[in-house]
This record gives sequence, structure tokens and C-alpha cells, in this order.
Amino acid sequence: MNSHLSDDTKLNRIGEILAKGVAIYQLRNKKRVAVNNYEKKEFADPIIEFLVKFGEASPSEIRDSLSISRSTVYRRLKELESSGLVRRVGETKQVKYSLSNILDDDV
Repeated sequence: MNSHLSDDTKLNRIGEILAKGVAIYQLRNKKRVAVNNYEKKEFADPIIEFLVKFGEASPSEIRDSLSISRSTVYRRLKELESSGLVRRVGETKQVKYSLSNILDDDV
């Protein structure tokens, strides 16, 4: 863990990495959507925004809070997990998702 970094530096680094991840995802899917300014803590993906705000959540918590269909939530979580931005914790009905610990990885 990079404990020598200040909290502001860590938050900026998280924002940069998330913005890059969203941009890569959108490019892979040939979507031309601008990535919002990460310094304002706004992201193009509502699930990422939700996990930044709440830390960890089940698919049903995400679905209910964001009013997104069940299939869309599961599809997006699978895509985010395969891209390395989100990690899955637990099994079946107790499964929760959270942001990956990106501060341990080199940028």
C-alpha cells in the first residue's frame, strides 16, 4: 500500500484510474461518450459512482438505488469485474461488489 501518499493524492489517483478504465471500456465498445471530470468526482458509469459513494453493495442494492434493470446491473458488474475495476466478494445471495484496490497496483 502506498501509505506515503496524502489522502488528496490517493483520491486524485483513484479518479484518474477510474476515468481511464471508463474510457477504455467505452473505446472497446465503440461508444463515443465523454468521460466526466474525475476531479469533481463524477464518472460516466452510475455503478462506479455508486460504489465510490457507498463502498460495497449487493446487485439488488445497486438496482434499487439506481433504478436499473436486474439484467443490466449483472451485465455491467460482470464487465466491470472483468476489466479489473470492480471485485466480487462472497457467494450467491451474499455476493457484494466493491471497487478493486487499485492503490496497490502501479499506474
